[in-house]
Amino acid sequence: MADKSIRVLRAESALTELVGEAIGSLGNEMLNSLSVIKVESSRGLSDATVYIMDENFSDSEKQKILSGLKKSSSYIARYCTATDAISKMPKLTYRFDDSLEKERRLEEILSGKK
Repeated sequence: MADKSIRVLRAESALTELVGEAIGSLGNEMLNSLSVIKVESSRGLSDATVYIMDENFSDSEKQKILSGLKKSSSYIARYCTATDAISKMPKLTYRFDDSLEKERRLEEILSGKK
């Protein structure tokens, strides 16, 4: 954690929950099942990165998912700002979180498997 204010940490926590709910309510089968791992924002809350769990999607599936999320960004923003939890909606970008895969590979390497 890089010295973030309580306001930013609260906004990130609220965004993690609200963005996940918004994605789940989109009505798109491919997007509905996505899990939001975390949201990291800039100090001024002007930009935020939404990390989505990488569930071994192919590259073409990932591109479709990211495209669908980008097209749905105005809906997601409206959904998040409809509550009083978020007063300023940052510009969202989406990334797949591959930390679990990296951890699994590291464990394999450390245990002697290749």
